[in-house]
Amino acid sequence: MNAPLRTTAAALLLLAALLSPREGLAKVSRSALRPGGDFGSSVAVGADGTVHVLYLSRARRLRHAWIQRGRRYDEAVDTISDAVYRNSSAVDSQGRVHVAYDADRTGLGGEGTLVHAVRDESGWTLTELGPGGQAPSLAIGAGDLPRILNVGPSSTQYLSFNGSTWDVEDVGIFAHGIMGTSLVLDAQGHAHATLGLNTQLFYATDASGSWVGTPLDSGGASAAVALDPLGRPQVLAAYFSGVAVPSLRHFRDEGSGFQGEVLFDSTTGAIPDRVALAPDGKGGLFALVSLTVIAPGRSVEAVLGTFFDGFTWRGKGIDLRDRGFEVSVARGPDGSYHGTYRDPVGGLQSQVIYTRIRLPDLEATWDEVDVVPVGAARTLEGTLRLRNAGPAASKPVRVSFFLSGDDVLDPADERLDADLRVGSIRPGRERTVPVSLGPLLAPPGTRVLVVVDADVRIPDTNRLDDILVVPAFE
Repeated sequence: MNAPLRTTAAALLLLAALLSPREGLAKVSRSALRPGGDFGSSVAVGADGTVHVLYLSRARRLRHAWIQRGRRYDEAVDTISDAVYRNSSAVDSQGRVHVAYDADRTGLGGEGTLVHAVRDESGWTLTELGPGGQAPSLAIGAGDLPRILNVGPSSTQYLSFNGSTWDVEDVGIFAHGIMGTSLVLDAQGHAHATLGLNTQLFYATDASGSWVGTPLDSGGASAAVALDPLGRPQVLAAYFSGVAVPSLRHFRDEGSGFQGEVLFDSTTGAIPDRVALAPDGKGGLFALVSLTVIAPGRSVEAVLGTFFDGFTWRGKGIDLRDRGFEVSVARGPDGSYHGTYRDPVGGLQSQVIYTRIRLPDLEATWDEVDVVPVGAARTLEGTLRLRNAGPAASKPVRVSFFLSGDDVLDPADERLDADLRVGSIRPGRERTVPVSLGPLLAPPGTRVLVVVDADVRIPDTNRLDDILVVPAFE
């Protein structure tokens, strides 16, 4: 069953971001790696903050570049293949880099071979896992054991390493490799994936003990899946094939089936192509999206960075210089997002662009709070603490107060004339703010909502922790 769709104001936010590159993200840096071949790269970040990029040389040999303590290193991974296509990478708890990729061992093209490679202190170990290798996705499970979702020659396979051998399952949905796949694991080790045909996108999981596929909207799409803190799936999909109007869509399953919204479509002048997604672990998401911006008399390839703050999507153009495609993104331990994408330099040649995106992330908590009865009225006294958990400084912000009949801020809630202004907060720092409200009169059951940046004037990657609820009239 197709998920219901609704077009939201997010389309305007994303389009405005493309037209107004100074708004949105706080700090963006870019650098080019060595020239490489066509097709994609991937990025992974270790627990120590080391950034690893797996990309292709001009001879289409897989290479590994990494950035450690400000220095860049580079080495060969696979010197056997005549050609290597898409890859997917991750870093385990021991700092070992894993990569799954599609290799042409014959030099004749065709279906290729799936290869898993892992790097430890002694170097790279390569294992050929059989024919296929189209659009693999890799994740690390319990015990640092890798899992791979792979589009084989006649079936979509899920491969699990048990410590000595690889177990192989048929997912039951034969996907089209050009659409790509994505794979994440939940806390119980269950797999959650996206895969699709030219005419249909699927979400699939083995959480029930066997693989079950759920069709999302019809059409061919590049998609990525992530999980919220409760383990529920979210999917970001770029529909570009078999649809009347190409669009970027966000699907969420909050317990009653997938619901979807269109973030923007081709009527805005932007056609999405590829997506990559990284969760923040608190209900927020960050995505890189490659797209084509249609301008009068020409079209321009671009890369859009956008984040879901728990309520809506915001973002900005990362690169509008006619380059993009085959995006990848990962979140570092300091909250920075690291991405790669391709910059064509002529013919089938390209170079990989690495980008680092830093955003503020404000978190509100109470040091102390007291509700004091004054007859039928109430006064609220306390100390509010604002911490910036993100890797970029926050802009000055206002804290607002609302009277509400429930725990959710909505337009009907009464805004009090009591805004407090808080200055900029550097990464990892915090400010305390004394709060004194009242006396207030309200019906029984009324809550006081304390909201950071209620007018959404500054970048903040996650607003789910920007609202505090005080049951002042219990």
